Amino acid sequence: MVYYPAKRAEGLRDGTLKLLFEEDIRKCWEEYSEQVGMEMATSTRFFIEALNEITDKKPVVVRMMGTNEREGMLMLGRAGVGTYSDMESAAREAIRLSGGSAR
Repeated sequence: MVYYPAKRAEGLRDGTLKLLFEEDIRKCWEEYSEQVGMEMATSTRFFIEALNEITDKKPVVVRMMGTNEREGMLMLGRAGVGTYSDMESAAREAIRLSGGSAR
């Protein structure tokens, strides 16, 4: 959903987010349950909570470092996600977006 901001905005506006991303959500669920095991996937709310985080209208700030950092930052940047390679900058931006103030 993060990679398709216009489609996400349309779904939020029209109340069709689940329908628009149904196939993507299904694929994510399959991959998630394969990685953590079906018992863990079905006995916890982690997947649902993560999905709720993504579908919320809250801004996202990502601190990214490591393999393919540049490519990941470019991809997320095109989706309107603020990316930072150091924790201090990411934290300052998160505080700014939340309306708080850094000390």
